[in-house]
Amino acid sequence: MTSKSGEEDLVDLGTRLVAAMNDSGILFYLKKINEDKPGTKVVFTIKQDTNEVVATVVSEVTSPDSARQLAAGFKVLLGAAAKARAGKDEEVLIKHTTVSGDGQTIVFKLTMAHKEVVDIVKKGMAEPAPSPS
Repeated sequence: MTSKSGEEDLVDLGTRLVAAMNDSGILFYLKKINEDKPGTKVVFTIKQDTNEVVATVVSEVTSPDSARQLAAGFKVLLGAAAKARAGKDEEVLIKHTTVSGDGQTIVFKLTMAHKEVVDIVKKGMAEPAPSPS
């Protein structure tokens, strides 16, 4: 995190949301963006209020055509990932995530009710962490 602002508990929730997204495997797909444009920056933005949490992941790619192609591929991968994680919290996160190409950028957007996000994060905090192997 390079920039944090807002109520401390909500900032912590945002940090945990990114961790939950990473644990779900959804961030794995960002490797394709780096293959398209090595070294590109990825910007995570999380906005939350009492009703809703909106998390966006934005990254530049080489061209608008590349953005459209990558977005189409990501949509297919997200659908497959949701099926593979059926019945798990990761499925919920993935199903609430959209992806689009906007000019030379790829935009992933997760929109969920605040309570749903809090419930997923609390559940994840209650589960024991896997032991290192």
